[in-house]
Amino acid sequence: MWGLTHGDFHSGQLMYNNEEADLLLLDWEFSGIFGNPAIDLATWNFGLPHKELEQMEDEMLATYYKALIAGGVDANAYPFEKLYQDYRLYGFAQVCARFIGLLEGNLLPVLMNQYTWFVNRHNLTPAEMTLPMYGWF
Repeated sequence: MWGLTHGDFHSGQLMYNNEEADLLLLDWEFSGIFGNPAIDLATWNFGLPHKELEQMEDEMLATYYKALIAGGVDANAYPFEKLYQDYRLYGFAQVCARFIGLLEGNLLPVLMNQYTWFVNRHNLTPAEMTLPMYGWF
């Protein structure tokens, strides 16, 4: 399943106008029309502390999937299990992308914690971690 993705979807990319109740999504430099829908969800979720994410991750995945189907995605062509598989792989890629940018920073222990938590929670295997990524990865 491929479609329009932002590519760097996190809370720092949102601007809200209280007076007009407008929400703007900024910084589309990594956007693409051939991105996997799991990319933006994985990127958003990796902005959350893993303890909070653990409490709401299943509900977020289910809600996101329902929105995809309501938006016209064919549930037979893209079952929930496929979204979950894509989310696992792109979520892992998100952790790796952050390691690359922050290896020398003081966030390394936090990222190592996040990495370990995500890999363990989603039972990722070394074979899965070497699959090619699509989109902007």
